[in-house]
Amino acid sequence: MSPIPLAGRCALPLLLALAGCSLVGGEPAEVDVTVYLRSEAAQALDVTAVLGGRQVRDFDTSIEGDLVAGPFETDSGASTLGGRVAASGASTAAAVDVDVQPGWRYALTCAVGAQNPAFGCFGCSDVAAVVLDPALGLPPTDSLFVVLSGGDPDNPVLY
Repeated sequence: MSPIPLAGRCALPLLLALAGCSLVGGEPAEVDVTVYLRSEAAQALDVTAVLGGRQVRDFDTSIEGDLVAGPFETDSGASTLGGRVAASGASTAAAVDVDVQPGWRYALTCAVGAQNPAFGCFGCSDVAAVVLDPALGLPPTDSLFVVLSGGDPDNPVLY
């Protein structure tokens, strides 16, 4: 019996590696969005969540002062997740950059107010805060906060 040529010995591991990559790399992640607008003035804002290239404006408003939407599928890889608030031609946007992991579940929280909602948050991985445009008519102490948390649902972290 003759030995297998070098090209043949390298082909099998390469094919197995490529097959494994195609099975793992295509799985999308999911993102749930919650927006906290606690003041009456903030509730008048037009809110948009930005999930990579997708803009979300259709929120469930059944909880007073809170807007919820999702889950939304998003591609894995480098992405920007954030929020934008607008009124009367003025707007403010904030976002975080994230390396979205395939199969993970993320929570994106956007909040308008004076207190950072990430304080006391276990599992929050990133936060961005931007002072609101004064033309929005909200108190000068208010900011737009974007908070991101997430993880692998198959390997949850217990706190």
